[in-house]
Amino acid sequence: MHATSPLPTSDVGLFADDVLHDPYPAPLGELREVGPSVRLTTYDAWGLPRYDHVRAAPADQLDNVIRGMASLPVRVRTEGQ
Repeated sequence: MHATSPLPTSDVGLFADDVLHDPYPAPLGELREVGPSVRLTTYDAWGLPRYDHVRAAPADQLDNVIRGMASLPVRVRTEGQ
């Protein structure tokens, strides 16, 4: 049996007044230390606190769709929408 690491989680309140006023170095710096993706329990959502991972996510999503794998919903906009 393989040992698994616990999923990185955080209960940080990203929309608190003090965080919105100055998100650096904490909590965004702390989120970056936790991992490339973090379960934000306060919002029941996942966050990508690192720039490179945010930039890569759409490309990864498209690649998953092309391969027929499950992925986040993709919404394609057409002209006039």
